[in-house]
Amino acid sequence: MQEYVDDTEHVMLGILGSPELPEPLIVISCGGLSQEQVRAGRIAVSKFIRLATREYFERLEAAGLEGRARRSRIPAIIDRIHVAA
Repeated sequence: MQEYVDDTEHVMLGILGSPELPEPLIVISCGGLSQEQVRAGRIAVSKFIRLATREYFERLEAAGLEGRARRSRIPAIIDRIHVAA
């Protein structure tokens, strides 16, 4: 099961890293394209991704896959996304 989740997370990282996902979310969440709106949208999307990631790992723990957050590459990538935002 751990290997399956490793493969799934690899795909998730590809999706998070492609501009086709975060860019529209940023524009939708901020309501415009001005520099200030985009900055606010980046912060909102960063918070959303962090929340979704935290809840994902909580669900894995509840399902019996303890230690996934330590094994996963997702937290390090999310930290880089957050710094870039």
